Amino acid sequence: MHDDKLKISLARKILSLSDSELLEKISALLNQPRESDTVAYSSSGVPLTLQTYNDMLAAAEKDIDEGRTLSTSELRVKLKGWQESTK
Repeated sequence: MHDDKLKISLARKILSLSDSELLEKISALLNQPRESDTVAYSSSGVPLTLQTYNDMLAAAEKDIDEGRTLSTSELRVKLKGWQESTK
C-alpha cells in the first residue's frame, strides 16, 4: 500500500511542476533502461540486457587495447574464406 501512496504523491508533485527543464530531467530519469531491460540484439538475434551489452563493449575495448584487431585487408580475406566455405 505504501507504493500506491508514493506513486500518487509523486504524480501530484509532477503534475504541479511548471519547470520544463526539470520535467525533461525527470522524463530522462524515468526512461533510462534498467539493467534487466533488453537494449540491443546480438547478430544472431539474442536479446542483450544493458549489463550484457556493456560487458561486451568492455571486452571489445580490451581486445582493441591489447591489439587483437584485424586490418581491412585481413578482414576481407577472412570474409572471402567464410563465403567460400558456405558454398
